[in-house]
Amino acid sequence: MTASTPKRVLFLAIASSDAVPPDPDFINMLREKGNYVETRRIKEARSYLQVLRAFLLCKDIRDFDLVIAQEYFSAFGMALRASVSSAATKLAVIGFNVSRRYLVTRSRSANRLINRIFSRLSIIVVHSRAERRLFCQVHDLDPNRVALALWGYDLPRTFREGRAISLGRFDQRYVCMVGRNNRDFAALTEAIRGTSIPAIYVASRVTDPWLESSDQIEILYDIPFDDCLAIIANAALSIILLKDQKRGAGHITAVSAMMLGKAQVFSDADVLNDYLIAGDHGLAVPLNDPTATRQAIVKLYNNNQLAEYYGQEAKRYALKYLTNAAAQKRTFALMNAALEERPIDLIDPEWQLQVHSHLLN
Repeated sequence: MTASTPKRVLFLAIASSDAVPPDPDFINMLREKGNYVETRRIKEARSYLQVLRAFLLCKDIRDFDLVIAQEYFSAFGMALRASVSSAATKLAVIGFNVSRRYLVTRSRSANRLINRIFSRLSIIVVHSRAERRLFCQVHDLDPNRVALALWGYDLPRTFREGRAISLGRFDQRYVCMVGRNNRDFAALTEAIRGTSIPAIYVASRVTDPWLESSDQIEILYDIPFDDCLAIIANAALSIILLKDQKRGAGHITAVSAMMLGKAQVFSDADVLNDYLIAGDHGLAVPLNDPTATRQAIVKLYNNNQLAEYYGQEAKRYALKYLTNAAAQKRTFALMNAALEERPIDLIDPEWQLQVHSHLLN
């Protein structure tokens, strides 16, 4: 077939409810190229159920040129079907991240089998270089099949059309840390101890039930997302301190603060470095270092001009590279290249050249 010949694509979309969400833009872009694209939906469920549902939905996998999964477990079910069917179909997965346990067992032979099934994937799209290294290590993946597409996000319409009124009780300027996954609230508490800088923590009772409000710190648990954004919008600085580099990095919080034009103090961690650039968007500090964190917070809190500069640079960067439109464009480029059997740019060359050339290996 020539590159212009229409292809058949199957998209395995994850649905969190019975409602039918619209197809993402990159799917519509593939259709606009003249390809036939069919969407089948997998209702979000336990890991093994998503594997099974993807496996069953792909019974005619040999009839398609490309099958696209939307997450880790359905990608495994899709790859398993392709393996047992001896299908030549290209397989892609977008968003190869895991919030649950990896498909790793105590048995080396079982792990080899799992990795062999995952090796059937033609292209794997991750959202950070750290994830790229992690999954290559965990599942012995070929790094030449793992592509980077920065996570895309737009501020919710409900927030943009409303009023960003902070729920906090402080009349003076405050700093904030928002997030429920892998946040080091203890390090931030120690960092601001002895200063006059108030702080608001937004957390989950599930992951951080021990937090207590004080004269200096206000704790807000499990508030609506628009209220989280209002807290960030009215803060002097947004803080992201991680406990380690092995878990979620709070990309949604980081990008939200960038789009709101806020300078940030953040952990110098691989899982954040593709999104937040030290010296351009704020100040990076070592993991679990309250002294360095205190110095960074005080420096930006007391220097409005520098904080404003970082905030505006961050907003400019986010609006260029981290919007939903930018992510959809990048995803389409990857899927279209796979369909047309052209070489795939594992890292967006424009982004690499103009933005991160000094950070990439």
